[in-house]
Amino acid sequence: MKILKSQKEILGGTFIFIVIYFLMWILLYIPIETLNIQLKNYLEDTNSKINDIEATVSQQITLSKAIEDLNLENERVKKTFDVTPDDSIKILTKKAQQNKLEIQSADYSEGEISLIDSQTVTILGIREGVVQLKLSGRFLDLLGYLEELRDIPDLYLDIMKLDIIKLTGSGENCEIILDLKLFLSV
Repeated sequence: MKILKSQKEILGGTFIFIVIYFLMWILLYIPIETLNIQLKNYLEDTNSKINDIEATVSQQITLSKAIEDLNLENERVKKTFDVTPDDSIKILTKKAQQNKLEIQSADYSEGEISLIDSQTVTILGIREGVVQLKLSGRFLDLLGYLEELRDIPDLYLDIMKLDIIKLTGSGENCEIILDLKLFLSV
């Protein structure tokens, strides 16, 4: 079967049309469609942000109400940390005695602000103090005491330093120096 000249021209024109169509599709349609998808995503994000803002505004929280709520929360935090240094020493020494540890000394000193900055102290009304306990007793009793320190509801503390010195010739007894950082109200 022989292809005529007019059929060759039609096939050539069709081929050129298909090549131009694919080039236009690759060069124009794909970038435009990609841009369209990006614009749709941007529009959805913007609408989401607008809806969030409208929800916040519709709650009609005034600045004075927000300040009042903040002050109430501040008072709640202050009450949480409302233990005096003397009370904290009494609580700690009582727990030590309950765990059969002998108290040699218990000293309180103002701590330097390290875990919380001075602005937080001013805003929340919280300060740090350090209690140094010198104890003596058995190691197992010390472990029980340390475990109970986690469960004291009135104190918020952190163990800063723990020194254990085994006493020679005293069997199981050891000397303990325990530094605790307390968080107290101003």
